[in-house]
Amino acid sequence: MRLLNLAQAKNSLTFLSMSKPIVDQDVCVGCGACAATCSTAFRLVPSENGGEVSEVVEGADFSAPCVEEAVIGCPVGAISTEGGEEDDVVSLEEIAEDEFESGDNDDDL
Repeated sequence: MRLLNLAQAKNSLTFLSMSKPIVDQDVCVGCGACAATCSTAFRLVPSENGGEVSEVVEGADFSAPCVEEAVIGCPVGAISTEGGEEDDVVSLEEIAEDEFESGDNDDDL
């Protein structure tokens, strides 16, 4: 099996930062991980129940690498990207399998 190096793995996830992130405030627990990771794109705001939830900062640069990190790092999966369905996400395992099946495995260990 072909192993992907860190650069290949990061490149395979860049699609996440191409769309505007969306926070599902019904799922968000207000932990602040996204805002801590990318304060230019996410912030905590008061919720209806007295706690806090995350929201997207309008006009932020959503192509910034920290946006991708925040989406991936959300511990409850409350952040998705606009226009993206979960079915559209390609896992690293699928990428590796595709490359192996196509014979692009010159870098095998």
